[in-house]
Amino acid sequence: MMMPAPLKKLARALAACALLAGAATASGAAAETRLSAAGCGDRAAIVERLASQYGEHPAAFGLADFGHVVELFIATNGGTWTVLVSRADGVSCLAAAGRDWQGVSTRRDSGSDS
Repeated sequence: MMMPAPLKKLARALAACALLAGAATASGAAAETRLSAAGCGDRAAIVERLASQYGEHPAAFGLADFGHVVELFIATNGGTWTVLVSRADGVSCLAAAGRDWQGVSTRRDSGSDS
């Protein structure tokens, strides 16, 4: 099954955001300042904040081609959503966020994903 053009466009945009998030690596206090400014930090702390402040919980995830995990968090009431990109070292960066999340029900064919 081929991916529709709008989904391909979204996947490319998320990959670009994740690449930018992955580029936010350095060492020392300057690195921490850069990570914070880029919306990056410890994954566990960010996930806790998404849950406590926005009521968001994991809804979907996938492994990007470059090895980062891309996660979608949505509020139980469907109000807010966040895309988080996480590296293997535990650093995560906010890639996108918004309001009025609308889920889409899809049906996969029994064929291949190509």
